[in-house]
Amino acid sequence: LVGLGHEHVAYIGGPQTTSTGYGRYHAFTKSAKKLGVNVDKDLIVNATAFSETAGAAALDALLDRGKHFTAVLTANDLLALGCYDALDAQGLRCPQDVSITGFNDMPYVDRMDPPLTTLRIAHDALGVQAAQLLLERIEDPEAPAEERRLAPELIVRGSTARPADP
Repeated sequence: LVGLGHEHVAYIGGPQTTSTGYGRYHAFTKSAKKLGVNVDKDLIVNATAFSETAGAAALDALLDRGKHFTAVLTANDLLALGCYDALDAQGLRCPQDVSITGFNDMPYVDRMDPPLTTLRIAHDALGVQAAQLLLERIEDPEAPAEERRLAPELIVRGSTARPADP
């Protein structure tokens, strides 16, 4: 989004009581800082659930605050789907008025109108690494704990564009 020229990016996260919600929120703020993007706390909403309904309610809350934003990064694809609904209800268009991104690359998000830009998690590779760690632990229960991370892959589709009004 920053590469497209978005300076006012909103974030819709999941419940902070979940490891996913907590982790993705901190990844967002850390990445924004690394890119030199100011994180406006008024443009952050943590949804009550990782659902389409919660995503729509979260975007409505952002719009009600009256703060200018040109893009929304969501913590999962269901939240992004809800954003589509909320934008449509307000007479706004994606990506002409607001770009939207998701996270997970769920089935069928490529068939949405417009197709959703999202981050794809390599679930198969994640499972293989988890199994490898488990087998290593079984072979050597005293080995130190090891953390492995897999970077998600950005899948660019039609829900993101340069901002009309940066």
